[in-house]
Amino acid sequence: MQNPCVLSLAGWDPSCGAGLAADIKTCEAYGVYGLGVCTGVTYQNHETFDGMRWIALEEIKKQIDPVLRYPLGAVKIGIIENTDVLMDVVQHIKTMHPTVFVIWDPVLSATTGHDFHKETWDVRFDRIAGMIDLITPNASELRTLSGESNLEKAGLSLSTKCSVITTSYKQEEESIQDVLFINGEKCDFFGSVIANREKHGSGCVFSTALACSIARGADLQTACTDAGRCVRRFLQSDESMLGWHYGKESGYRGRR
Repeated sequence: MQNPCVLSLAGWDPSCGAGLAADIKTCEAYGVYGLGVCTGVTYQNHETFDGMRWIALEEIKKQIDPVLRYPLGAVKIGIIENTDVLMDVVQHIKTMHPTVFVIWDPVLSATTGHDFHKETWDVRFDRIAGMIDLITPNASELRTLSGESNLEKAGLSLSTKCSVITTSYKQEEESIQDVLFINGEKCDFFGSVIANREKHGSGCVFSTALACSIARGADLQTACTDAGRCVRRFLQSDESMLGWHYGKESGYRGRR
């Protein structure tokens, strides 16, 4: 296989706006081959969330094993049942790919408000931080993971354990940025995300775009910048809550 591969472990969303389907669409737009492992089946669309069923750890591993034979450029992990499953899955992947770059998008609740977890994440995060290269929480998730209400303090604290890029980081009244924290330092870098514009699955798109750029050889700051551009295109693609994925290399720029 000539194209790099990105493995996504995420939930199944029947609307295909978030989760595995959104991740694979993003990979295709990047010219990266997307591999998918289902961690949970959700009963939702872009407006409502009616529940979900977690996939058992052993079934997740059975899905992972055949695709570990591919050359993985990066791994993106989305919704997952708990820290125990997350740790076991990362360890399982790293038996075959010990140096693969792992991104965790900590999906702690649905856009519609459903909470996926009852864990106290700030207590348990230390258990997994050393196994993950980057986390991509939004502002609310960053506060939950750190137990710290101040976003800058939260990012600085968590980044001593693994790199953090937080999306929807409000700098000013009308300015929302993505901010990267590495090794206890804050990196202001990228242009603002479109204020007051939301889309179902935008966090999935962002973290997968990051994984794709890493798989294609970009350094972390370049990958973060590129992922920010990808999400801005996604947010501008349609007026509805569901977005379109435009290929970077195919020349496709919209619906025909």
